[in-house]
Amino acid sequence: MQDFIFLIGGFFLAAALIPLIQTGQAPPLSTSVPTTLVLAAYAVCFFTLDLPMAGVAVTIQATLWLALVLQRLVTLAASEHIEQLEAEEDRLRLWQSAGPPFSALRDATPEELPRVLSRTGTTPD
Repeated sequence: MQDFIFLIGGFFLAAALIPLIQTGQAPPLSTSVPTTLVLAAYAVCFFTLDLPMAGVAVTIQATLWLALVLQRLVTLAASEHIEQLEAEEDRLRLWQSAGPPFSALRDATPEELPRVLSRTGTTPD
């Protein structure tokens, strides 16, 4: 009987996670990683206590929490990459819009740089 109760409760908790996964609003890693690990440990305990239905329900919950962990990691990596691209675009726009003497530096070949630098009054590092 306890196995069945854990099974029903586990399915309700798992169903409650589905909207969170669908919206892409994963909780912080400081919440989702420990929850995933604890649920995985619970699943092992339920299986070893001869409560297989509860073990299956908790395994499903742990898997959904793992999906939230992965979703958060992908979101963090993508946002970091977007920030880097935006910063690079800003630097490029600034460089392209710079007037003299920077336009001369922008258009100079590596061989011409010392001459252009001396002409603009700028010294190389």
